[in-house]
Amino acid sequence: MPAQKVYFPALDSLRAIAMLLVFLSHAGPVMKLAGLDIGWTEWGRLGSIGLSLFFILSGFLITYLLLQERQDRHTINIGHFYMRRILRIWPLYYLIIGIGQFLIPYTGLAGLGGIYTSAAGNFSRTAICYLLFLPNIAFLFIKPANPFLGHTWSIGVEEQFYLVWPWVLQKCGRYLPAVLWMLIGLTLLSSWSYTYGFPYYAGKGEGWRMLSKINAGLYWSNIGYFALGGLMAWWKLQRPRMATALPLPRGLRNPLARWLPHPLLTYLGRISYGMYIFHVLATIITAKLLLKTGMPQGSPVFGLFALCVAFGVTTLAGALSYRWIESFFLRLKKRFN
Repeated sequence: MPAQKVYFPALDSLRAIAMLLVFLSHAGPVMKLAGLDIGWTEWGRLGSIGLSLFFILSGFLITYLLLQERQDRHTINIGHFYMRRILRIWPLYYLIIGIGQFLIPYTGLAGLGGIYTSAAGNFSRTAICYLLFLPNIAFLFIKPANPFLGHTWSIGVEEQFYLVWPWVLQKCGRYLPAVLWMLIGLTLLSSWSYTYGFPYYAGKGEGWRMLSKINAGLYWSNIGYFALGGLMAWWKLQRPRMATALPLPRGLRNPLARWLPHPLLTYLGRISYGMYIFHVLATIITAKLLLKTGMPQGSPVFGLFALCVAFGVTTLAGALSYRWIESFFLRLKKRFN
């Protein structure tokens, strides 16, 4: 009897919200990079919240699926898990790498080559990082990085999480909750140290400098968010009464219950990976097109208009990507369920 597919519709809606937060934080600076000032640039914290939500959702869903597989079959088929992740992540990732790292710099596609000029001297190093699925290394250590691909650092973090997580779940057994709590605690400590401690102590000697680098790696891995999502998944599978005994406040629960199942949010969440992959390029193209119209810049009304157009182009890119690229690989992915 074939296994029933696990699907949480609310997760799609939450992905849509996370994507919107990331888009709002990136749109202003990206448009300014393309030469268009929309006057809306101070939304960086929204992007951090959106990415944190993405990481928590990934931690929840991946942990839930793997724990359920281990519970049903007494083991985890790690090879099949890797194939599912490869078919879901790699096609669009390498497509945007091909466009942003090779096609635009070499052809100056649609006049976009000028945006890449400042990063041209780092071409070889960034190309190696992107091709080896280490975009987070390029983002952190190669300055200036490719402006079309900076956002892919989070894809690298997710892929590295997928690489190790099935082994963690396979080996931890009944100690998994303790491991998850430990990772969450380490991340909290790392976040505090990264912000307040090591900027001061990094210059106090080689030992402190090395600890600072280790701490930075832990901080940028965002493992605590994945672990938090994993803990929620463990609660749902192993302690369902505990999961349902923690209701949300009514003032938050009612709007969520009304809006999260909305078909538009669900659809945007379904295409959110393509939207995320292409949103920087879509925003740059939008800015270039708006510049050609000669419309006056800087007013809040123009800024709102530019944001709406860029989000529409991003949504279109995500929809086309899902229809013509992702769907094909998702069908292949079913072979490894």
